[in-house]
Amino acid sequence: MINLDDRLELAAGDQRWRYRVRQNDLKQALAHIAPQDLVEIPQQDQLLQNYPNPFNPETWMPFQLSQDSSVRIEIYSAQGRRVRQLDLGWMEAGVYNERP
Repeated sequence: MINLDDRLELAAGDQRWRYRVRQNDLKQALAHIAPQDLVEIPQQDQLLQNYPNPFNPETWMPFQLSQDSSVRIEIYSAQGRRVRQLDLGWMEAGVYNERP
C-alpha cells in the first residue's frame, strides 16, 4: 500500500534518486515522475567548501548525505577548542547546497 508522502527510491547503476508520493499520484493511481521531481541521493557523505568565506559575518557550509541521518556540525578554533555546535536534527539523504 502506498500512502501520501511515502518515498520511492529509484536506482540506475551507481545513481540513486528519491521521489515523494503526492496527492495527485494517489488520485490517479499513477505517478508521472519528471526529472525535476527527483532528489539525487549521493554515493557518500561529504562536507563541501563553505562560501562566501569564513571571514564574512555569515557563511554557508554545503554538504551531502548518502543516507538519512542526524546531522550536527561542530566548529573549532585554531587552538582546537569547540566554539559552536549546530544541531540540524534528522535530515533525509540528499544534497544540501542552498541555505534553508
